[in-house]
Amino acid sequence: MNTVKVTCLSENTVGFRYNLLACIGQSLLIEVDSKKYLFDTSQIYEGITYNLENLHIQLEDIETVIISHNHLDHSGALFKLINNFTSQKLLLPPDMPSINERLYNPNYRTEDQKTAIQRLLDYKNTTIVHEAIEIDKNIYTTGPLEAYAKEQSLVLDIPNKGLVVLVGCSHPTLPVIIDKAIQAAKNEKIYGIIGGLHYAPLGEKELVENIQYIKSVNPDFIIPSHCTGYNATKMMQKILGDKVHVAPIGGQFGVGNSVTILPELTFDIC
Repeated sequence: MNTVKVTCLSENTVGFRYNLLACIGQSLLIEVDSKKYLFDTSQIYEGITYNLENLHIQLEDIETVIISHNHLDHSGALFKLINNFTSQKLLLPPDMPSINERLYNPNYRTEDQKTAIQRLLDYKNTTIVHEAIEIDKNIYTTGPLEAYAKEQSLVLDIPNKGLVVLVGCSHPTLPVIIDKAIQAAKNEKIYGIIGGLHYAPLGEKELVENIQYIKSVNPDFIIPSHCTGYNATKMMQKILGDKVHVAPIGGQFGVGNSVTILPELTFDIC
């Protein structure tokens, strides 16, 4: 592991990049040396494919697609995106089939919804994840953690730095996710946290308690995204200071923005 870069492909905000689209949900591209991994697909197929094209990223170059949980804002685009898969590996949470109860997409009639789910399950390189696994060298999933949707997070073990934890919505709560990340990678140092923290619905007291937990973990950086919420992000900046990195408009991670973790920590957040 010599170079590591994380780019926001789809998110609720877009910053100042005029050739990209903000879309509900989240999708993160992880580049480790010559390999590419996709963590979630966001909700709108036309949005993520437009952003992939304008960021000059080829879907066929992505080796593995990991879905954090079965909510449509993290997996909705997958139902059409999979039609373009060739040899990509697909890692799904075990309750992915239950999304059928909520799947609404104008491209699918009611009777076609089950077929859409089955296409994911029947794809030749689909794996249903039941526990923490090492996806590739120094890249792990926490395995599905209990919440009202079974949610897995992605863990990068950065040599001589510690763990970077990428979260979808953090429904199982960040303390539970961090604990499982440490168990999966067998490394207690948290270097960074990226993704949706689901702090938007919290009251001020509960929000401060959650941010104090992050302070106790003492990551070198944190990039809030998606469901973290504007007020929560501002509170995080107040308490955690320059550890928190957001686009200048206050729009959290923002589509098209990126962080290079190796060989040195640099932020391209416009």
